[in-house]
Amino acid sequence: MFPVLGTKSLPTILRRVAYPVEPFDFVFVQDDLPPPLPDGIGEKVACIVVPDPEYDIALSRAELRKKIEEHFREVSAKLPYYKRVKVMHFTDEELPRTATRKVKRREVLTLMQQMEQGAQSEPADSAEAMTGEAMWLLDIVATVSSRARDEVSVTTRLADLGFDSLMFVELATAIENAGGSLTAPERLNEVQDVRELLSVVNRQGSKSARREATRLRLDSEKTDDEIHIPQFLRTVGNKGVEVMQRALYERLLRTRYEGQTNIPYHTNFIVAANHSSHLDMGLVKMALADAGEDLVALAAADYFFDTKYKRAYMENFTNLVPMERTGSLRQSLRHARSFLDRGFNALIFPEGTRSISGTMADFKPVIGYLALASRVGILPVYLDGTYAAFPKGSTILKSRDVAARIGRLLSAEELEEMTRSLARAEAYRLIAARVRHEIVNLRDRTNVKFDAKALGDQWKSERRSARLEASDAEFVTAEA
Repeated sequence: MFPVLGTKSLPTILRRVAYPVEPFDFVFVQDDLPPPLPDGIGEKVACIVVPDPEYDIALSRAELRKKIEEHFREVSAKLPYYKRVKVMHFTDEELPRTATRKVKRREVLTLMQQMEQGAQSEPADSAEAMTGEAMWLLDIVATVSSRARDEVSVTTRLADLGFDSLMFVELATAIENAGGSLTAPERLNEVQDVRELLSVVNRQGSKSARREATRLRLDSEKTDDEIHIPQFLRTVGNKGVEVMQRALYERLLRTRYEGQTNIPYHTNFIVAANHSSHLDMGLVKMALADAGEDLVALAAADYFFDTKYKRAYMENFTNLVPMERTGSLRQSLRHARSFLDRGFNALIFPEGTRSISGTMADFKPVIGYLALASRVGILPVYLDGTYAAFPKGSTILKSRDVAARIGRLLSAEELEEMTRSLARAEAYRLIAARVRHEIVNLRDRTNVKFDAKALGDQWKSERRSARLEASDAEFVTAEA
């Protein structure tokens, strides 16, 4: 069913993005249909749009709809993937309303269900009309989404197949590996169905042509006013930064390291740690000793690389790798994988940002993607005392006692065995949960065994309860 949220929920969903509503009326709803994957993909945002033909009489009906669609794309592109509009239906009929102009939620719910049923009833001859050039793409979509080929057609919505931001990364890679190219990579995450995917994919062109197009695109993104640091100054600066870092952790702070015998020197790995302070990166590097010398750290691009002055410092005097929290996740992950593929160790804070309370948040599945895609293990590390010493927003040290506890390496083979036969999205999430579990063990000095089956059952139970609560709440609201 579709629990109707109504227009008042729009500012919350879109994080109060300025939204010109003159061209159309709208009702946002959330899709709570049975999940397509064993453990589901959560909810997705959908909407019914009623265009206003008098907004601009110079626009045709098709042009007005196109204008609305482009506007939704522009706004959605600035949001995390799970908040983007996945389903959009147009209607020229006035939405059913009460005498006080409130939307009749149950009737709108029925309308949405009818539109969905109509959209999903694909004409019988549409598959026959598909050319060989399109069929190869359907095979790729089915493979990436772990679905049977006959479950995927040109009208299938990618969200219904369980696509999230990481699966779009895999899709782009699979398309390129099959000899295709993306004519508009920045639009890939905005694609809603397979038919629309065809409009941004091209199987023609040589690899050299695609590389040249990528080079030209990257060159066009460079700005002329970037600050360039001479090589000799970089060398001197890096030595100075290293000296100051050692002085901070070896002299000013009272630093303790535990579990350094767990550091593997025979292979490269991903370091996963909790995050609550700017002291965390340096502490991990010092704790790893020789293994931390060339450690690269994935850092938020919108915080550490948002000005040319920050970029000049971060790119020349640190080993930070920019990671987009919104926008081109694929480009960021490709950049991160390039370092892992070259044998570097990489530090990632799976919480995604510093904790403002010192409490460890849930880990994001990106770490699972990187581990499986690069086939490297994960070294869990618990950082203690950094929140008390230098919490978010602080300008002075408040404590001097910090520590790093290093756990056992979770090898790539162990992670692959744990996630064998699972859908990709579920595998990434499970690895993130496993790593967090190990870090909690380090924090509490316990050895609680990780139970993947019990966790999967818990996730299913939580989703069922959430659906029931949402359904009850919406019907209570509809009755009021």
